[in-house]
Amino acid sequence: MPKIANELSALAVRKLATIPGGHPVGGVRGLQLQVTKQLQASWILRVVVSGGARREFGLGPYNGTTLMEAREKARKFREELRAGNDPSVRAATRKKRQQDLASKGGTFKASALRMIEAKKTGWKNPVHVQQWLSTLQTYAYPVLGDKKIEEITLEDVLAVLEPIWGTKTETADRLRGRIERVISWAITQNRLNIQNVARWRGHLDTVLATPSKVKQKRHHPALPFDRIGEFYAALRQREGASARALEYLIQTAARTGEVLGATWSEVDMDNARWIIPAARMKAGKEHVVPLNRIAMGLLYLVPASDRQGFLFTNRVENKLSNMSLIALIRRMHDDNLKQGMDGFFDRVQTNEVITPHGFRSTFRDWVAERTDFGHEIAEMALAHTIPNKAEAAYRRGSMIEKREVMMASWADQCWSGNMRVP
Repeated sequence: MPKIANELSALAVRKLATIPGGHPVGGVRGLQLQVTKQLQASWILRVVVSGGARREFGLGPYNGTTLMEAREKARKFREELRAGNDPSVRAATRKKRQQDLASKGGTFKASALRMIEAKKTGWKNPVHVQQWLSTLQTYAYPVLGDKKIEEITLEDVLAVLEPIWGTKTETADRLRGRIERVISWAITQNRLNIQNVARWRGHLDTVLATPSKVKQKRHHPALPFDRIGEFYAALRQREGASARALEYLIQTAARTGEVLGATWSEVDMDNARWIIPAARMKAGKEHVVPLNRIAMGLLYLVPASDRQGFLFTNRVENKLSNMSLIALIRRMHDDNLKQGMDGFFDRVQTNEVITPHGFRSTFRDWVAERTDFGHEIAEMALAHTIPNKAEAAYRRGSMIEKREVMMASWADQCWSGNMRVP
């Protein structure tokens, strides 16, 4: 067992750094300053491990590690050894694992989690992260999770997708895209020289049916525009924040999330404008909504002193949920039936409940069939992305004046079921 040397000062050790050989410096049993013939000095720790074998552990170069730091490292090393752990073995294992990951893609699950962590700050909707994790956990990980990226085959991907391609086509299509992105990320990150086996064009499209042909896209059930006056008159009779939020949604032709997340700081009461920031818009661009007289009337119901936080809140001042609006529409339909009237869903070609989002379709149909407002004005009001780049460049303004007129006419259409004009 190494003897405990006298504890030397930093100045004394500095003198030893010019003398080749091993020099005990004291303070910790076995700690030495090792100096080569070329006068390159470093700290080492000599210990006796189980079985009586002697070992030396490097603790760093002399120039980069002070005497105090070397002693502290040596103490921790000895504590680890007394606890039955060999820090050098753990460090070597960690280094080998890092080298393996650098030379290979790692497992699919590990790559997916790393990719999501790297990308999630750019995803504006937190729900998006949860959707990724949920679909991969449910469908992909059981088959691909423990496989190395470079070992995943076409058969593996098909084993994930084929069971749900015909029954959950939309989910399966999104899942395929997510698997492709994970593999693509791993290929780039780890410089793998392999093909992405989850790519669609020229690959999976040759063995799987086109999603749009497997199952027709389902649109949000919508109320025919010739019944909006009747519906709106019934809605005006309802009390509560959900009813007012649904009114506001109809009058602005906005998306549900945009309305439920609306705050008073976004509203310009003086100019009758609702300015939705880019971070809350689906297209990632700021959207200005001209507020017609009914929408402004809803806002004026709230005293000026209470205009803070969300526009529409529940009893505990929290944001309303999507289900609160759907439940309201369902109750209105059921009440109509109880009174011996047509339900609001009777003329809709679906057995599903009309969704709040469906009122955007009601508005769009009304513009197309009953007004002279152009297609581009309606699309601007709905904040739809313009796929044609030339058209998008030409139409740089928000057509706010024309949209003001259009939304005022929409208010008249909605109010047609009432006896008087507000």
